[in-house]
Amino acid sequence: MFSMIYNLIGETKEKKRILVWAAMKSELGHVLKNMGIEVDENIYEYEIERENTMIRFVSVRKCPRFKCESIGTVAAALSVDKQIREFQPDLVINCGTAGGFKERGAAIGKVYSCSKTIFHDRHISFDPYKTYGIFETEIPYCEEVGKQIGLAAGVLSTGDNFDVVSEEEKSLWEQYEVTCKDMEGASVAYTVLNMHENIKALFVKVVVDLLGQDEEQKDQFLQNLAFGCERLGVAMKVVLDHLENPELDLTFTQELKNKETN
Repeated sequence: MFSMIYNLIGETKEKKRILVWAAMKSELGHVLKNMGIEVDENIYEYEIERENTMIRFVSVRKCPRFKCESIGTVAAALSVDKQIREFQPDLVINCGTAGGFKERGAAIGKVYSCSKTIFHDRHISFDPYKTYGIFETEIPYCEEVGKQIGLAAGVLSTGDNFDVVSEEEKSLWEQYEVTCKDMEGASVAYTVLNMHENIKALFVKVVVDLLGQDEEQKDQFLQNLAFGCERLGVAMKVVLDHLENPELDLTFTQELKNKETN
């Protein structure tokens, strides 16, 4: 069994369809819990129906060969494309963890709404393939939503290398003023905005490791993963409640305070 459907209201009408996609089940778990959904380790798809929105939550099934999370750009593109064709969403939200750049304001647990994505490891030396490789994508909708609910504005850079960094990549990060680095976001942006029509995209990323520090990225990632996913869950609850009812006065900072008080 790989999916679960929750009906939260008694009647069905035309609603905005939202796909919430994460690469790892650990990233999605706190999002589900904050939405009042019971998490089952064997289930990778969940649906809820609210008054104005229908939401499908998806994480990628573990790699059957290596028994690990299916991270990276290839699994992301295949999974998101499949979900778009099946669910036909109006909006795709990629939520997840990321590395951050302290020199550009990042901190462990900081949550960004990223309004631009690039690829940093598709190195092609001549145009038009050089710019195609980077595939800079502007996503104004992310900036709009982020401002409304108090998320930091960010730029997301994606590649399939976790902790091996070249000088060319460092140069790209400086050129594009990158705040967050992950392994899926730009691939999701490419799939949603380049391969399909009339679908919006939103990228919500929480920083769990900082690049250029003495402590290895792997150790930071493992140490801060649970804390980062907790904050991601709070942020996504605010995002989804805002999309359900934009008239509500909701901010990420206030919701964090409410959680700490309770």
